[in-house]
Amino acid sequence: METAVTGTRGIGRLARIRGRSRLALAAAFAGAALLLAAPPASANTTFEQTLKRVDEALETNPAGAPKEAIESCRAMRKTAVLLNKMGRPVRGFRRLKGGLQLLGLEE
Repeated sequence: METAVTGTRGIGRLARIRGRSRLALAAAFAGAALLLAAPPASANTTFEQTLKRVDEALETNPAGAPKEAIESCRAMRKTAVLLNKMGRPVRGFRRLKGGLQLLGLEE
């Protein structure tokens, strides 16, 4: 008579549990590595500072960007604010940087 632990079913079940826990552990390590390897948004620039800079650039248009670029930058700004509110500040920051590039104000 086979028991649940020593039978072939029990061994397979334990192997699946071990495999899942190893997978979860590997995923946790991969996530931590990505967080550590991700470049910082900028040493001294925050999302709010970049947002302010985009707003000023949209008002004054110092580089004389075309109308289409200004409209695209406004859409990117709106998306960046939504991303930041959703807890994705790095993606929002990148979106703002893209808007600055459209306006010809890349750093």
